[in-house]
Amino acid sequence: MHPIIKKINEMKAVEKTRPLTEEENRELDRLRKEYVALFRESFRSTLLNTVVLDGEGREVTPSKLKQAQRHIKDLKEES
Repeated sequence: MHPIIKKINEMKAVEKTRPLTEEENRELDRLRKEYVALFRESFRSTLLNTVVLDGEGREVTPSKLKQAQRHIKDLKEES
């Protein structure tokens, strides 16, 4: 389990026994935002490495995705 999720779960368990302090609520909010950002980046990375094929094996990757993949490839080549 990801450490951020573990910490969020721990804080939610505490919240079931008592109200969280303002500081704890801020920390919980920060952890949630951090986790969502990590999730989005991971999902974006997965999409940028995806090729879509139809039932007969022909590539039908959407043009918008192909464009984003080319853009990322160009950025890597410039580095």
